[in-house]
Amino acid sequence: FPSHDTASGLVIQNDKVLLIRHPYIGKYFQPGGHIDDDETYLEAAIREVHEETGWICVPSKECGHVLDIDVHLIPENAKKFEGAHWHIDLCYQLNPIEQTAASESLSAEWIEIGRVESPRVRRAFKKAMRLDQAANTSNSSVSS
Repeated sequence: FPSHDTASGLVIQNDKVLLIRHPYIGKYFQPGGHIDDDETYLEAAIREVHEETGWICVPSKECGHVLDIDVHLIPENAKKFEGAHWHIDLCYQLNPIEQTAASESLSAEWIEIGRVESPRVRRAFKKAMRLDQAANTSNSSVSS
């Protein structure tokens, strides 16, 4: 199968994650999508989160690098005239700054991590929490 490079954003606030209901698969995932020719993976993640949820975000200070990498098969979609293909997705932890109108009409929702079904989202959330904890421990020992 062919592959597409994608980027996504794990937006965390108060132990909840911002997820979108995928319009074709019908399950909740972190917002994300294909990389445009003129942007980096991180820029694409920020853009996709904004387009799909309306949230303007910035990279997390604790995790300005890739939080998680996932390769998954996207099933054939006759409505979009797409055959099955692989997505190679780089996920970044993003912090929400301001909410505006979303340019796409997707259902976005803040969901408590305990209710999240996606193993990938739960895995990335755990990594983000470990990085946040490590950064807080490091910052407190520096300021002591």
